[in-house]
Amino acid sequence: MTLSSPRYAEVLIDGRLAGRYSYRVPCDMPVARGDWAVVPWGRQQRVGIVEAISDRVAIDADRVRDLERIVEDLPPMPSDWFALLTFAANYYHANPAELALAGVPKSLRTAPGRRSRVTATQRLAAFDDNARAVSLRDADRGAVGTEAWTAEQRVIIDHLIGIQRAAPGEDPPKPTLIQGITGSGKTAVYLGWVASILAADRRAQVLMLVPEIGLAPALEAQLRERFGDDAIAVLHSDMPEARRASHWLAAATGRARIVIGTRSAALVPMPALAAIVVDEEHDLSFKQQEGVRFSARDLAIGRAALAGIPVALGSATPSLESWHNAARGRYVLLRLTERPSRSRTRDARIANATGPDSAGIDSAGTESAGADGSGSDKAVGDDTGSVHTITAQIELVPLRERAQRHGLAENVIAAVTEALGRGEQSLFYLNRRGYSPVLVCPSCGWLSRCDHCDAYRVLHSTPVAGTAAGRRYRLVCHHCASERRSPRACPECGEQDLAPIGRGTQRLEDGLRELFPSARIARLDRDVANRRGAVAAVLAATHAGEVDILVGTQMLAKGHDFQRLTQVVVADADAGLFASDFRAPERLFATLLQVSGRAGRHRPEHAATWVQTRYPDHPLFDFVRREDYAGFAAAQLRDRAAQRLPPCAHQALVVAQARRPELATGFLEGCRSALVAAADSGGLAAAVTVCDPVPMPLARLRGLSRSQLLIEAGQRPALHRLLDQTRERLAALAAEVGGGLGWSLIIDPLEI
Repeated sequence: MTLSSPRYAEVLIDGRLAGRYSYRVPCDMPVARGDWAVVPWGRQQRVGIVEAISDRVAIDADRVRDLERIVEDLPPMPSDWFALLTFAANYYHANPAELALAGVPKSLRTAPGRRSRVTATQRLAAFDDNARAVSLRDADRGAVGTEAWTAEQRVIIDHLIGIQRAAPGEDPPKPTLIQGITGSGKTAVYLGWVASILAADRRAQVLMLVPEIGLAPALEAQLRERFGDDAIAVLHSDMPEARRASHWLAAATGRARIVIGTRSAALVPMPALAAIVVDEEHDLSFKQQEGVRFSARDLAIGRAALAGIPVALGSATPSLESWHNAARGRYVLLRLTERPSRSRTRDARIANATGPDSAGIDSAGTESAGADGSGSDKAVGDDTGSVHTITAQIELVPLRERAQRHGLAENVIAAVTEALGRGEQSLFYLNRRGYSPVLVCPSCGWLSRCDHCDAYRVLHSTPVAGTAAGRRYRLVCHHCASERRSPRACPECGEQDLAPIGRGTQRLEDGLRELFPSARIARLDRDVANRRGAVAAVLAATHAGEVDILVGTQMLAKGHDFQRLTQVVVADADAGLFASDFRAPERLFATLLQVSGRAGRHRPEHAATWVQTRYPDHPLFDFVRREDYAGFAAAQLRDRAAQRLPPCAHQALVVAQARRPELATGFLEGCRSALVAAADSGGLAAAVTVCDPVPMPLARLRGLSRSQLLIEAGQRPALHRLLDQTRERLAALAAEVGGGLGWSLIIDPLEI
């Protein structure tokens, strides 16, 4: 090709009409794959990423516009990032452009002005004016060997340190699954491993993923205490835009040695990535809920395999997918069955820890059961107080057999009263925010239904400023956020004695104030979290001992370490027992064990978890009471295998929504015909099942009718072959329906 030959750049552009677009490269403009480019877009400009350079273009060359300029101060995307992008796009059958810029801060993917803009150099200076690599010389606290490791922790860290990066052509190292009881020191294991990685290579970077924004500050604080302030980047959507941009650039340039992030951080470019940690790997929040429905956990595993680096997955209650992979030998399973004693000093030497004889590692990928075969053997450590495995005793409280006040059994009230007398804290868990789930008319049966969704508006209570006991009530839909004032009388018959049915966190809080009038009570749910700084204020007050009783939802179930908390009360454990979703028991079991783990982390002698239920004989509660994750997982996997459900089978879901329900169902009927025809012609009919379209459980959402089409296969390759053959046909069917239809293809759906 001569210098005068035309060159064309294929540029990935996100936003509306996201895709790969061709632009002519001016002859005097140096451009390479991975560069950030400013391109014309109608009468505006957009920033995209150059995916390829070619001397040919697929469309009429006269229609191709010129690329305007390269954004020279942004770091080019490296080749391994493109490999990850290709892997993700292929696996999720998605447009690469929708993934390429999904996690990039908005200010970096906005076309810069020609005169004035904050440069990448200035943003990096804001990250740290005196950036330096973390080394073991920076602080003795970062040195390997200064932690009071338990025997299990030490063996696991040695195992992780011993994993070598795969050489070209070699198989990547197996993922490591760390199953540790709550409070067993999984984070300490991560920190010990990270310290070793950073000491061995002064350029190495580590990516640490957490499922929720609320878990990032605690992990960041521990990392800063260990490694200092200058090498850690944090990435999540709740950060100020300027700070998020500077931290993203620090990760992308290799300046940040440790990157903490939520879902989108799985796609951040890191030039010297050496290891990945996925904490609370079972958590549903790792699954993206809009756009391309990727799983950050699965992308992390795929990214590690592509790079040939180790990845560690940690959880007290691993996902059944990960547990199944460990049982099949695809992952290495390591177990932590002990809680380190809080009395041990932080700077004790490894030599003072207990010996390795009882370390719970099964390198064959199967669990090491406890003495009773359940995997939950509760044994006290040696007389030095180095370890203990006693967690909060779990008590089932059968509600039908006990007198109740404000929905709480008398023995629960007595236990909390005793804890208050000892100066200890209690946590009440109820995963329903608001005052009451529904408002009902006892005369005509009117219910507070939402006008836009197949759901009820929830009754919310708000104190009125300036009054001692005045409250304002409103009805709020938790799905579309529409709200209205609570009626004084029934809209149908005029009955004035409307009744709230059920209990939310607000109503529970009011009841607790009556039961414990002298206690200091705080609530933490999404309603509280919407107020800026409220989450940090509530948690800080609780840690400082200024709160006696904490009421909350899922936000409090994991990741928190309250020193004075000894009592956990699950106010209503029955919601997940009879749900239509086959994953509901797994989620309920995980939640109960996770929230139980908040109790007695520092004061185990009086620790207890009280689980209120109307069905105490349900088999799930027997596993919960014994804290027998291994037994529960085995039973669930047997059921899943018998019913051909994940992880013993593989699924994809086509979801459609439209104002008119016939548009959504008609589109899905066309999809089913196309899929069945392709399966028949491709020899996949026996391997893949295409179900009939059905309405979604929440069939109407925000005024749109929603339906779904499930595709199942015993083997993953057969499912992907079918979707590869039909993806363009499905898109064509959607185009025929027109703009009134929205649709998406979800691989490995978590909710059906």
